[in-house]
Amino acid sequence: MSDRPWETEPHEAAFIANGLQCFMMRNDMQVWCGYVGVPASHVLYELDRLDLVPFPETWRDRHVLPDEQGIVNVFLSMFRDARNEIPESHAPLAMVLSAHGGLSFSGRLSSWPDLWFFGFDCGHAGDYSPGLHQVLLGSGYLQRGPDFAGPLFSTYRTFDYVQSEVISLSDQIANFGDLPAS
Repeated sequence: MSDRPWETEPHEAAFIANGLQCFMMRNDMQVWCGYVGVPASHVLYELDRLDLVPFPETWRDRHVLPDEQGIVNVFLSMFRDARNEIPESHAPLAMVLSAHGGLSFSGRLSSWPDLWFFGFDCGHAGDYSPGLHQVLLGSGYLQRGPDFAGPLFSTYRTFDYVQSEVISLSDQIANFGDLPAS
């Protein structure tokens, strides 16, 4: 494996997993973003990532992992809960579904206008961003040369890693219909 896999990986990929349209692309900072689309017939169609959804009783004592739900989603949920805005046995969708860094997108993608997508990105603290690294080098902020990444850019999330996260998210979304109604 190359020590700079971003130089040889593709820049986007589309595939089907668990019967759902999946898409991966690099953003302007050259980090991967992963998306899973649902058709109008799916229970999650047109829901926002912060909309409240019911969850099974077995999830009540589940540990919240900020790396999977996203630290911003965790804080938003805590603030809503502190104001008693979350009904019993409900949680924001972004807290129910797990993906790298949490869900950061819900909406349409122009290539599939009839589908509603849920997505995540790999541009969080602890993720290496080749594009941001170049910006910091160009600004003179990083003085130690092109191979110095610093502590904020510790792990590059590869194509294979992101593809496995997308497939995991598609599995969670495909099986979401098994959850109880509100």
